[in-house]
Amino acid sequence: FFQAEDGIRDYKVTGVQTCALPILMLLRHLGENSAADRLERATAAVLEEGRNVTGDLKPTRDDPTAVGTREMADAVIAKIAEF
Repeated sequence: FFQAEDGIRDYKVTGVQTCALPILMLLRHLGENSAADRLERATAAVLEEGRNVTGDLKPTRDDPTAVGTREMADAVIAKIAEF
């Protein structure tokens, strides 16, 4: 039930949000609601800022400001520390 999207090939096009929902579901299933809430808020904040996001979240997929999945994940992790 908690499997992330499989088959991600282009790390600059598909973002970590494909993994966020299964992780949130797993955390909630385990009763880790506080951790799930922090992850959800951090992910939403990064998405809202729109700066450290992958190409699928940019106006065009070839946007040169797109970051890789690792950079987007790092941005989410940094935001978690703020919550």
